[in-house]
Amino acid sequence: MNEKELKANIEKIKQFLTLPDYDKIDAGIELAVSLEEPKIFETLLDGCKSDLSTSLSYGESYLNDWLKSLITSSGTLNENPTGYYVWLSLLVNNPLLSTADIKELDLTNGYLKKIPKNFSRLENLEKLNLQKNKLATISDEVFQLNNLVSLHLGWNDITTIPDKISELVNLKTLMIGNNSLEDISDNIGNLKSLHHLDIGSNFLSKFPNSICKIKSLININFISFNDEWGLDEETSKTIKKHIPN
Repeated sequence: MNEKELKANIEKIKQFLTLPDYDKIDAGIELAVSLEEPKIFETLLDGCKSDLSTSLSYGESYLNDWLKSLITSSGTLNENPTGYYVWLSLLVNNPLLSTADIKELDLTNGYLKKIPKNFSRLENLEKLNLQKNKLATISDEVFQLNNLVSLHLGWNDITTIPDKISELVNLKTLMIGNNSLEDISDNIGNLKSLHHLDIGSNFLSKFPNSICKIKSLININFISFNDEWGLDEETSKTIKKHIPN
């Protein structure tokens, strides 16, 4: 690919990536990948912090100007801010990215409504912080991160913890308070390594009895717990045992 073709392809891809439409953004990323030209990613990420060798937070990411423009306009938050989603999509799909040493990732307050495709490339990730985003579901990409020890999903719009939660066999900390949870899969009882669980400030109509199967639990944050639910004595004692004073 000569310089003229490279420039033309980059401009075409940017047309997709600057649209406030996640499907169009995904199409732009797929086009960039299909062209098999690392310089495309290098150019689009120029000016951004792209070294994920240890850990990263948005405060350190230093988005370049065109990515920042996708988040705010004239100092006002855009209705569908996607700048961090574009940045994250470019990073995880970048053919030059070495993922082996990436163990921690802090994606707090990134206005994310979804997790990009191929996020599971970060297969050695141990700590993932997705709090204060706009997620309505937990992406299947997250459930493929089998080395996860800590997962923070607080302050989103998540309505359920699905069956696939049991795939995170090494999980020790699950923080999913301040969401819109109405249902928790019984499979949460299969998290045999779980020590810390926060499901407080949600919309659960009853305490999930499957949690009582997790013998490794050290503490539970469940603000809505009360004695009026008619739980049997053993379950009630188990719950209270793990609720911090």
